Amino acid sequence: MHISYNTKPALTLMSCNFGLEITKELNDYFEESVFPKQIDASNSLVGQIRNHENSAQLIFPHDDDDVGEEFSVYLCRLANQYMDYVESDTIDDGKTFNRSVTGNEKKYRPEMKSMWVNRSYAGDYNPEHDHPSDADIGLSCIMYLTVPMGISSGDGSEKTTSLTGASGLVDGYTRFCWGTNSTTDMKKLKPSTEQYVKPEVGQLLMFPSWLNHSVLPFTGEGERRSLSANINMFLAEEK
Repeated sequence: MHISYNTKPALTLMSCNFGLEITKELNDYFEESVFPKQIDASNSLVGQIRNHENSAQLIFPHDDDDVGEEFSVYLCRLANQYMDYVESDTIDDGKTFNRSVTGNEKKYRPEMKSMWVNRSYAGDYNPEHDHPSDADIGLSCIMYLTVPMGISSGDGSEKTTSLTGASGLVDGYTRFCWGTNSTTDMKKLKPSTEQYVKPEVGQLLMFPSWLNHSVLPFTGEGERRSLSANINMFLAEEK
């Protein structure tokens, strides 16, 4: 008798880390060139970011700005790599993906739709939402640029994300949700349909734009700064 198992993944969440040096260069650029201009992006965003004099959601230009254009090109290359991975017939163990940033250029034509910077302080939050796309396939990104010391040191695992006892263990975390669960579903072998991600400086996450996500509020001093982007993944033959 032969037994085989076929586990169906719900989605793919790409994670990579740009390192402290590149993250510092981005932060310096934002403080010198983006923040002084104060080009508001909040009219098209759901973020409730308003509790501090510096709370803001600001446009990061990607078509008439050298730094924005260069970073946009790199994110589009990562988007091709993402598609190369999810469409591959030989996906590895899911823990690491070390191919060079070349990807599936011949099949897809990525186009940067928008980029912006979120400056959040105590009490600011993003309610659950998804992101729009002009193509059938859209990819979105979050990159963490600064993280307040007061945000929990938990690792985002099931053990550290219990909300009982007013633990505060997921304050300031990003929550991804792709379904609904009851408190007894895990006992019924129904897989979890949510994940809490602790923000780490320099980390970038890429995911399908349809994926619902939110940012939980936090308390204490400091700025939670992140960069967000939306990428249209047109087929190469589409004009």
